Amino acid sequence: MVATPPPARTATARELERACSARREQSAILHQRGIRNRETRSEDVPQAEVEAAWRDELSKRIEDIRSGAVELLDFDESHRQIRAQLIARRK
Repeated sequence: MVATPPPARTATARELERACSARREQSAILHQRGIRNRETRSEDVPQAEVEAAWRDELSKRIEDIRSGAVELLDFDESHRQIRAQLIARRK
């Protein structure tokens, strides 16, 4: 006897709208931070603009570290946490 896979689940209109809305929100956030989305080709962005966006991002990250807004982890601890998250997702 051959096992048949479960029927494919189709997304409802509400689920599709939520997904589109989330994508729009993420794009807006990334745009505000000066980060281009995957649809923008790198050759379309002037190098000076890319460098300025990275300087801004690095400045924000350094300020987050100095202010204590983020917690720095060493390599081993960060990988332990990532492994634990992946294991939890598989359950």
